[in-house]
Amino acid sequence: MGVNDDEVKICYNNLRTRNTKLKKTKSGDGAPELSDRDQCVLNNFSFLDLFTYEVKKRTVVSVSIS
Repeated sequence: MGVNDDEVKICYNNLRTRNTKLKKTKSGDGAPELSDRDQCVLNNFSFLDLFTYEVKKRTVVSVSIS
């Protein structure tokens, strides 16, 4: 197909990340308007839902000693 292995891995990772971000909605946001590409990603990558999970953000606390 003329595509490098690394390019395929990058494309797959980008699509997987996009699928995960599209599934997340904040409370009160309502239904977002999805582009055709976003709808395609959600439809074609739904099989990954069983294998993806959200990693909670870490809170960084700065402490200065005077």
